[in-house]
Amino acid sequence: MKVLDSWDEKTDKGVILGLGSSSQDEAFLELGYTETQRPYEGISLQFRVRDVDAIAESLRGRLEFSGPVERPWGSRYLYLEDPAGTQVILFEGEL
Repeated sequence: MKVLDSWDEKTDKGVILGLGSSSQDEAFLELGYTETQRPYEGISLQFRVRDVDAIAESLRGRLEFSGPVERPWGSRYLYLEDPAGTQVILFEGEL
């Protein structure tokens, strides 16, 4: 995943991640801040990535997140949340 765009303007803050190897790919994930209600609590999207530490470093200062954390089964997890409250998990390791 690559950070393709990010913004931080008063109450509007977010980032767009490319899910492919270049910005020409058509899969994107947008995460941002919103003050609206969170109707999707309890739902999560999970994506396996090659280097969760590199992604965390690229997001640092652009978006709030938790981790990376090593889980008991050996995978490393990075926890994010989209504006609607959907948890987004990026992990490195086995399924």
